[in-house]
Amino acid sequence: MKNALLLTATLAACGALPAAAETLRAPQKAEAKGGANALPGAAGYLPSPENPVGWRGDGSGRYPGATPPMEWYVRLKNCPGLATSAGKPKGPPARLEPSVDIALNDWIGIGPWTVASKKEGLDTAHLPDELTVEPSEGEKAGDKAWKRLNAQNGGMNFAEAFGESPREAGQSPWQPPKQQKVAYAATYVFAPTEGVVALYWTHNDGCRLYCNGTLVGERNGDTYTGKPMVNRFALKQGWNRLLLKTWGHDGTWAFSGWLQKLPPKSGNGYEYESKNIAYKVMLPGDSKSNPIVAGSKIFLCGDHWVAGLNKQDGKLLWFRTILPYDGKAEETKGDAAAAAAYNALCKQIHDLDAQYAAAFAAAGKASPDLDARRKKLLDDLNAQLAVLDPERMKKLKGAWEQSEPGWALTPCCDGQRVYVWSQQAVAACFDLDGKPLWSSTVEYAGNTHHGFSSSPVLVDGLFIGKQYKITAFDAKSGAVRWQVPAGFSWGSMIRAKAGSEWVLCEQDNIIHGLKDGGLFAGDKGAKDPKVNTCSSPIAMDGGLALSVTSSVVISDLNGGVKHASIAPPAHAYCGGHYADGPIASPLYHDGYAYIQTMGGTLWIVDVKNKKLAGSEHMDFRTNWGGRAGSTASPCFANGMLYFFDDSGNTLVREPGPAGKVVARHRLSTPMTAAWDGRNNWDAPGATNSTPVFDESRIYWRFGNVLYCIGEK
Repeated sequence: MKNALLLTATLAACGALPAAAETLRAPQKAEAKGGANALPGAAGYLPSPENPVGWRGDGSGRYPGATPPMEWYVRLKNCPGLATSAGKPKGPPARLEPSVDIALNDWIGIGPWTVASKKEGLDTAHLPDELTVEPSEGEKAGDKAWKRLNAQNGGMNFAEAFGESPREAGQSPWQPPKQQKVAYAATYVFAPTEGVVALYWTHNDGCRLYCNGTLVGERNGDTYTGKPMVNRFALKQGWNRLLLKTWGHDGTWAFSGWLQKLPPKSGNGYEYESKNIAYKVMLPGDSKSNPIVAGSKIFLCGDHWVAGLNKQDGKLLWFRTILPYDGKAEETKGDAAAAAAYNALCKQIHDLDAQYAAAFAAAGKASPDLDARRKKLLDDLNAQLAVLDPERMKKLKGAWEQSEPGWALTPCCDGQRVYVWSQQAVAACFDLDGKPLWSSTVEYAGNTHHGFSSSPVLVDGLFIGKQYKITAFDAKSGAVRWQVPAGFSWGSMIRAKAGSEWVLCEQDNIIHGLKDGGLFAGDKGAKDPKVNTCSSPIAMDGGLALSVTSSVVISDLNGGVKHASIAPPAHAYCGGHYADGPIASPLYHDGYAYIQTMGGTLWIVDVKNKKLAGSEHMDFRTNWGGRAGSTASPCFANGMLYFFDDSGNTLVREPGPAGKVVARHRLSTPMTAAWDGRNNWDAPGATNSTPVFDESRIYWRFGNVLYCIGEK
């Protein structure tokens, strides 16, 4: 597997399809019948009340009828080429990887030396020639020898390589032990031409980084700050020596690094080439919400809005702002005059919604004047809401990260209506042309870190949203049918089958019956009180469900609920951040569950035998705040598994524990000259959204941009 990944990484630079992609299976023949009889993703497939769509399509991420293209990319025409070597090179590299960035994965190290303080450790030359040393694996320095270090995805853990320093009895965990450690790590980087590079890197505690004997980066911070750093320095043409002098003592003693070298600009700036990009359209706002597809239309949400697009060309068809007590301010039981004023403002904002849709349809964007008018109206609405419902407005103003547009939720559709659950605890329903059918406002839970990002679900005539309570609305009328306390997580809910009965499944496999929301069979789930999770559960064949917290939990829903836990592989630290837990939701196919971690590690679970069937590292970028860059959930289509990172890379892998990566696709958005060290130096940025597969196309959201991958 490792060799296959290395081959893919080498041949697929900048998104090029590797030769191995010829082994991709031919597109499966989709079900001929349309509507409810078609396979998800196939031509003619339509959602229905019995089989609605929402988060990850039907909640599974599976599109067995889809036939996506075998090759796609957006890439720079003139990538500069980079290479690394752990040992001292004897000549130029056999092959340059034509890429603008490269993970620093090839390191050798030596140590450790025991020291009594960070200052002593960093100020003392433990290697007498530390600024001129050109080591190779196996070379000795005193009683120590340079050895190969285990690095993947740009990260390595020194505590794993050199051991932790035990603390004294009674010592607090945030205090360093009396004896700490210092070690060195070295690598060589080849540049075909001289020029400035940017290094995006993390390191907890103290370290010094040298390039060709010159100090280019330094950290003297305290334990577990983990803040990413960006340093720019010059590389000479040919091989360059990087030496890291590192101090630490526990499991967070780690490093991660990605090196970027921009190609020269042409007269037209950076030049790109692309293949199988049917269209790219701007959206009315940023979000990590996924699109959904129903017939000829796409529906998606943003910062308290929902919109409908024409699937064929991405043109905006309608746009609607989601408001608390929309046109029904009398429900607040506030002052009648204030309620009338609020209702009037609701009408004004919806009149402006129509202008917004028209502007995007005509020009692909709204004018600055239209944006300013919308902002003022929303400010006026909030001011009026503060009069009508001061407690709710107090919670909204006091929320931490609650109002960020990035956490907007994925809508649902039953083929006849579109349903939206807003972070402000507002449920709303529209017909497919954007006509409002009902709106229902319930108690807003208030402050929570990162906001509420659990997408809603449609099941058995109910539309269900979640904050600290789960609220079930009648899908036809919007009336509240029941409310129950929720187990908090950032993961979404899914529907699952317990025998012939539909149930609602939360993270930790907490199962609710649909009659009144009570715990199914009285079971309290496999709740892990230590973990607030982002990964959503999945339903599997045979009445089974699976969720991931600090372990993998398989729940049998037949005749009650029985839980079985499976210990995952050891987690890894990457630059001091807990990088190998999953944010992405699992994918189930043919007896195996595939769990993709933030660090690009793939866990494969044998569901029938309830055991770990394999673990492998995928060739993904680890660039999200010093952690990892794999948060979108994997999908199944065309007989293959699709895995995504946050920078537009897609790996296509065969199913099964021994499956091989057979293709890599790169979707690079336009390059900027000044890399600021965020998720992605590409504009408009990285993506955490999960793509949707439909017929021969893929719809993938990058913030305020929607890409349609497929033939034009």
